[in-house]
Amino acid sequence: MVLLLTGQARWAQVASTLRDRRTLLWLLLAALLVGLNWLVFVYAVLQGQILQASLGYYITPLLSVLLGLGVLRETLRPLQWCCFALALVGVILTALAGTGFPWIALTLAFSFSFYGLVRKLIRIEPAIGLLLETTFLLPLAIGWLYFTWSDWTTGLAPLDHGLLALAGVITAVPLLCFNQALQRLRLSTLGFMQYVGPSVQFLLAVFLLQEPMNPRRWMSFAFIWVALALFTLDSWNHHRKPPGPWSKSANSSPHLRAAR
Repeated sequence: MVLLLTGQARWAQVASTLRDRRTLLWLLLAALLVGLNWLVFVYAVLQGQILQASLGYYITPLLSVLLGLGVLRETLRPLQWCCFALALVGVILTALAGTGFPWIALTLAFSFSFYGLVRKLIRIEPAIGLLLETTFLLPLAIGWLYFTWSDWTTGLAPLDHGLLALAGVITAVPLLCFNQALQRLRLSTLGFMQYVGPSVQFLLAVFLLQEPMNPRRWMSFAFIWVALALFTLDSWNHHRKPPGPWSKSANSSPHLRAAR
């Protein structure tokens, strides 16, 4: 982030943001939410609970859609409501196929969906916001390393340390892209697009890590992907419609373009 902002000569914007106490408080809340999300996700991976993590990120888009409708007053077209219902059925089937209370899934879902809402509301430049969020989390990360240093130095091979360092970059790039998308798309629209990530996690858990499957899980997977296919088709048809007589002036507004 430091190199990116230096290359874009945006440190004056960073200084301006640091003088805005309200924005800093919102960013602190966003940092705590995404930090909690990262912590629980890493815990899920280490405990072999990737399918439950996948469930959490399946629930996240539904919460994002609901937050977009309830807080941001966004709207859905009829076919998009149908997609929402299909995805909801898929998520319910996925939850019923598991065992025990899915606290990992719920924590991941609520933390990241509310993180997206907070970042949507404050409208800060994505790279600057991500830099300040990670800066807020830095003291917590240093404290964690201090108390667990012996585990890191004795329990990991050199390759593992390299992979952990690479994981930071792999995490930062999609999060930066996510925050860029928040500036351009409705929260409800972005919510449906978020099903790609948990679907990849689902496939990795089943075919690479050999986590157990059953017919109900496959059925839930099918419901979600049908919803995604219909949502994509609806969006494609909506944007292919010829503009109406008033569309020229409407399309000139960046706020109306983003609202679509």
